[in-house]
Amino acid sequence: MNIILDPKIEVLIQKQLVSGKYANPNQVIEQALNLLEKRNQYDSWIEEIREKIDLAATQLAQGLGIDGNIAINNLNLSLNDLK
Repeated sequence: MNIILDPKIEVLIQKQLVSGKYANPNQVIEQALNLLEKRNQYDSWIEEIREKIDLAATQLAQGLGIDGNIAINNLNLSLNDLK
């Protein structure tokens, strides 16, 4: 695959090569793509958490929540069962 890079991207790659952390442009691009993939996974995780928070807020507004002390006691009981 041949890719034409924007001059700004070429400068960024060259800076990384000069730093000595990478031996060739492919390593720089591979690391950048790995970081992009991690960011995408993080973004998905954040969205999933937002949805769970929204659901929990809706349930609380409907009176479906559990008292905090009861929840902690239930958690402690569950942890004791694991011992």
